[in-house]
Amino acid sequence: MRREPRHVIRFRRSKARVAGLFVAALPLALAAARAQEPPAPAAPDTTPAAVATPREIPLLENRLTLREPFNQAANKIRIVAFLSPSCPRCLKNVGELQREVLAKNPTQDLAVFVVWLKVLDSDNEAAAVTAKGRVSDPRVKHYWDPGRLLNGQVIDAIAFDVNLRIYDIFLLYDKKAQWEKRLPRPAFWMHEYKGAPGPWWNVTTFGAEIDNGLHGRPLTNPNP
Repeated sequence: MRREPRHVIRFRRSKARVAGLFVAALPLALAAARAQEPPAPAAPDTTPAAVATPREIPLLENRLTLREPFNQAANKIRIVAFLSPSCPRCLKNVGELQREVLAKNPTQDLAVFVVWLKVLDSDNEAAAVTAKGRVSDPRVKHYWDPGRLLNGQVIDAIAFDVNLRIYDIFLLYDKKAQWEKRLPRPAFWMHEYKGAPGPWWNVTTFGAEIDNGLHGRPLTNPNP
């Protein structure tokens, strides 16, 4: 068998080495090319937009939050109650209001606003949500007030000259009352706060005053 010349053998070996280097370098070249390609456009987001969960009880955001709904209920007898959601006496009294007054008097000429306050260490929004079940009449609007924003105005409205955290108080307004800059003075009120002006809570007496207002009769002066 005839041997090939040396220069031919060397040429073939050199050609094989070049081919081997090319094959080895090919994956790196392809990877570099892919890295320089522009990224593919992102697929459209089909996830539904998050929907804010409504609060179970509205927050009293400022001192005028209650003014508009109060004035919108003009020509109605209005009750505004300030209560602690974990105070046993508060819960008892508002329960009596529900059973002895609201349940027995279905008139639409009555509006009730219950403001649950942060007074005791056990008071919180969850407690207020639970407490509102004590008075679930559709004529009642509930609010959660952790900062007791209207405390000073309540004290002024009943002409109490002591600055303290007042609660367990029920203010009664006739059909003519209007809230302008500050919480107006109620025509009648009752409470369970020792030393405060006005009569102590009695659901029968309070119901009688509501009946007076509904029939156009004057309400009794709470400070005779």
